[in-house]
Amino acid sequence: MNLSGRFAQRSRFLEAIATLKEPAPWMHRWFGSEPTAAGIDVNERIAMTNSTVYACIRLMSELTSSVPLFVYERTSRGKDKAVDHDNYHLLHRQPNELMGSMSFRSSRQGHVEGWGNGYAFIERAKNGRPKELWPLAPDRTRGVLKDGKLTYIWRPAGGGKEVFPASELLHFAGFGFDGIRGYSPVAMARQAVALSMATERFGSALFKNGIRPSGFIEHPGKLSPDAQKNLTSSISQAHAGDGNWLKMMVLEEGMKWNTSAIAPEDAQFLQTRQFQVIEIVRFWGVQPHKIGDLSRATFSNIEQENLSLVTDVLRPRWVRNEQEYNRKLFTRSEQERFFVEHQADGLLRGDQKTRFEGYAKGRQWGWMTVNDILQLENRNTIGPEGDIRLVPLNMLNGTSLINPTDDDTPTDDDSKPGEALRKSLGAYEVRGRQTKGIAIRKGLREAHGPAFVDAAQRIVRMEDRQIRDAIKKHLGRRASTIGLSMRLDEIYKQLAIKMRGFMAPAVSALVGGIAGAAMSELGSDPSDLEIDEFVASYLEKFSDRWVISSRGQIDSILSAGGTEEELSLALENRLDEWTEKRAAKVAKKEPVKIDGAVSRLAWAVAGVAVVTWVANADACPLCDEMDGRTVSISRSFVAPGDTVDPADGDTQKLEVKQVTNHPPLHDSCICSISPE
Repeated sequence: MNLSGRFAQRSRFLEAIATLKEPAPWMHRWFGSEPTAAGIDVNERIAMTNSTVYACIRLMSELTSSVPLFVYERTSRGKDKAVDHDNYHLLHRQPNELMGSMSFRSSRQGHVEGWGNGYAFIERAKNGRPKELWPLAPDRTRGVLKDGKLTYIWRPAGGGKEVFPASELLHFAGFGFDGIRGYSPVAMARQAVALSMATERFGSALFKNGIRPSGFIEHPGKLSPDAQKNLTSSISQAHAGDGNWLKMMVLEEGMKWNTSAIAPEDAQFLQTRQFQVIEIVRFWGVQPHKIGDLSRATFSNIEQENLSLVTDVLRPRWVRNEQEYNRKLFTRSEQERFFVEHQADGLLRGDQKTRFEGYAKGRQWGWMTVNDILQLENRNTIGPEGDIRLVPLNMLNGTSLINPTDDDTPTDDDSKPGEALRKSLGAYEVRGRQTKGIAIRKGLREAHGPAFVDAAQRIVRMEDRQIRDAIKKHLGRRASTIGLSMRLDEIYKQLAIKMRGFMAPAVSALVGGIAGAAMSELGSDPSDLEIDEFVASYLEKFSDRWVISSRGQIDSILSAGGTEEELSLALENRLDEWTEKRAAKVAKKEPVKIDGAVSRLAWAVAGVAVVTWVANADACPLCDEMDGRTVSISRSFVAPGDTVDPADGDTQKLEVKQVTNHPPLHDSCICSISPE
């Protein structure tokens, strides 16, 4: 039964059980709100009439809920927003039909700041997925641990009770949580709050009674009882009350006014009230200036105080809330892939000069893109071009730039000349400028790898989502495989166009870098090489290879036959495999392919006649067999029908099926080529 079926009106969740003047007895028992040393009764609702308490609770609830809350998916490059996940809409936009995200979260956090505990009922759909979240009044809800099992009891306003298992309630607890209940900040601070309220009442009484402190009139003679009564009445009428205080008093017949009470200054009235502000805010960890007390604030420390508020006060609250969302709203398997996180970047922003200097460094050294910076500044991105990262060419791995040596004398342990040299350098068996050129191109491949991973993941996610939708729609119906095949034709026709757009920034950036490096190896001008046409052609061929591979695997599964359930399971398993491995495979293979193709094109334009295959130092036997092969720049290294037969005798020979003008020879090959 859903929430609306259990309760006649959803708004009852938020109703209070007691008035401010008449707190219920059980509130005293639960929260320790018996009369304090100051003689004033304090509970969570009464405490909210104190301006300091109200300001602390309001500030904490609004600050924690005003930052965006997102659902993220873990990826090889870090994380991406999981906008298609059901919980994304639930947490980021609308937890229930009556409340937006901030309203829900500020209400729930206010309960935590006042009562030490905030509760929300998880209304689930028929498939068990969270559908809506409804806050429960903390003074009507409590956890009960019995026989090692935790349940929650909620008492509706109309009487009775509802019992929920722990899995059906989000329980946001504050400091001191023991697994059942957190400490109530108001209960902990009730003595300080009571003293603050007592001083406030004293000040109110002072102005109500009017004459500054109480005192007496001295008369030189003797007054009758009636005369005394008349004199007191006339003075009170003329000088008592907030409209009459500080009026001039006229005394006749030699009468004289004498003060008998202690003056507020002598009793340190104002100092006491100010100290109580400091005393109360300690319980919430709030800096006084955040609730309007600037007595100890300076312009030099306000910014650091604001940063301290985020890191020391708000962050623990966010972490506790995030862990509860992750624990209750995602299945065990989903928790490995999805998670909830607050985006607090806006609260941590410094002044404009500091921000822009940081952006410049991030952009220069390649760990920020133009779009990253625009998003942090809350501005629109500029499209795929803004995802290109800059990489300084002089920031390569030092081991790849070791000065080469002419000593390649073979030893007894060498299987062929140059083996000992390659092992000692950990680089390539090429000398001089060629060694550095290969190292630079390899460094560019590695530096651009994350961009290829990101682009490939975007393709995989789109492909995965659309194919799963097609499977649900077409399998299970009559002639389902035909309908699915027709739908796949439509999907891949559109996907081919989109994947070229996804890959364009990464491919363009790497092609430009490789072209410049390859021409520089020969001392030629990189501007002599036109790369736009090459990029367009490469992207088209890449999308064709992707589509052919995907359709081939899917068609193979469909042609194998089986029930709709068997086909669906086989296709979904293949999609899971693509999601797990395909992006990394693309990011490893495509940069090597681009390196070889662009370098060969650049050297052909520069007039190079011969190129050499250069294997990596730790190359596999197949690549090791190719190492040192030289061919005319117009010829291929191997062609269909050729075989690559390693000399080790253990590795199975490779039957070549396609023309290979440059690396990679196989999927895991990371070889290079060099001009002669």
